[in-house]
Amino acid sequence: RVAPYSPDFDYVRAKILASSGIANQAVNLFQSNLQDRRYSSESAQHYGLAIALLRVGNADGANKELSWLRSNMPNHPFFASLAANIEVARDNPVGAAKAYQAGLAIYPGSRALIYGYAEHLLRIHQPQQVLQLINEKQSLYPDDAYMYELRSKSYAALGKNLLSHQAQGEAYFRRYNV
Repeated sequence: RVAPYSPDFDYVRAKILASSGIANQAVNLFQSNLQDRRYSSESAQHYGLAIALLRVGNADGANKELSWLRSNMPNHPFFASLAANIEVARDNPVGAAKAYQAGLAIYPGSRALIYGYAEHLLRIHQPQQVLQLINEKQSLYPDDAYMYELRSKSYAALGKNLLSHQAQGEAYFRRYNV
């Protein structure tokens, strides 16, 4: 039995290509593929280009690619995550938070959005909000070790060492690292 086609595979493959190697070479690869029409998925090339552009610090270029994706493709959780990452790259914490919240409103179970938003909140020193987010979302993924690690980091930032160690222990247990 053949599984139905999903663009996720193409997007993940593009993300891996865009995230590895030398950033400028990744940008050139995707630009060349688009220019020469060498692709099986045009949208994946635009997505990969956006990620590669973020790696070289070109948030405006990445945003242009995101606009293309939003105009030409159906909504996708990867695009919501990309939008938030663009705002993070622009050093716009308020815009990033709004982008994560908007993405989570549409895709409440997206781990990429949950993780990204929690990491963003930790970066801008809002550990209490991380705990609120994890408390809200952890029931979706009760055995997710990374959510416990985020909880641990948040408690550590709040100076609650016992709770931090307990959460880190839960993460170790879920990673079978007793």
